[in-house]
Amino acid sequence: MLNKKQIEEILDSYAIGKIVDFKFIKNGFMHSHYFLQTDTGFFVLRIYEARTDDEALLEAKVLKRLDNTNIPIPNMIPTDTGKYFTEYKQKRVALFYFLPGKDIEEKQVTLTHIKNLGCVLGKLHKELTGFKPKEINSKNDYTVVYIKKILEKIKKEHTDFPVYHEKIILENLKKIDIPTLPKGINHGDMFGDNVLFVGSDVTGVLDFDDCYYGNFLGDLSRGLIYWCIGDFIDFQKCKCFVQAYIEQRSLNEEEIDYLYEQTLLIALVHAVHLLEDEENWTEELRPIKVINNLNKITKEEFYSRIFSK
Repeated sequence: MLNKKQIEEILDSYAIGKIVDFKFIKNGFMHSHYFLQTDTGFFVLRIYEARTDDEALLEAKVLKRLDNTNIPIPNMIPTDTGKYFTEYKQKRVALFYFLPGKDIEEKQVTLTHIKNLGCVLGKLHKELTGFKPKEINSKNDYTVVYIKKILEKIKKEHTDFPVYHEKIILENLKKIDIPTLPKGINHGDMFGDNVLFVGSDVTGVLDFDDCYYGNFLGDLSRGLIYWCIGDFIDFQKCKCFVQAYIEQRSLNEEEIDYLYEQTLLIALVHAVHLLEDEENWTEELRPIKVINNLNKITKEEFYSRIFSK
């Protein structure tokens, strides 16, 4: 927790005026965030509690790449000396422009919200096509091999790990054999609390520090999982989201054909991450719901319900 004097010390590295007010943002998960008001505007200060140098640089370079686009991202403010970050008490610090809006409860999400979000994601991927900073090697791609490695790590650290969980994961992995697909920078964390709306318009896509280089289809699948699939697969929302995405960045035939497998793969990734965090495996967890719902239908039905005209 920082006091006003400490925040003023940090702001000495930035030309944003004098601090008027500040507030700790309680819902941060990975890092510590503060809302700042100065006599020149509104900002968000991040104290990094994790991330390597390359991981942090990857986020900074992605945001820089998206400067001057119409994609609502939190532009990072350089220090007085032009650096992405400053340091305070041996922790990395970054400053961002504040974005208006608020996250939305799931029960309030409409097809218009879904369409606008799909459109923003398509624009995001289009802008990031061909962008490969050297720091992309700092993050893992999410593959079948990645899931198996996490599973082995969990089993090694937790000798009482239920065989039943392992069986479900491995049986589902057998269904996945994804060929080489178009790759690029994925946001990696476009969940409900990382998207801001004003009305039905997307006004902010936050927290790019989970971005990674992998199949563009990964983010599309993540959108389906966290915005369109819950207790059941809402194919109306799925279709709306995918079609809005395609209006900005077209999918090739293989991407269309393997969306089912990619969605199952990303659900399994998030399932093993929860297990790694010692979260109890229950039917109420979102990734588990998605895995169960995908297992109730065939790939062909999934394809036809989303892509049929």
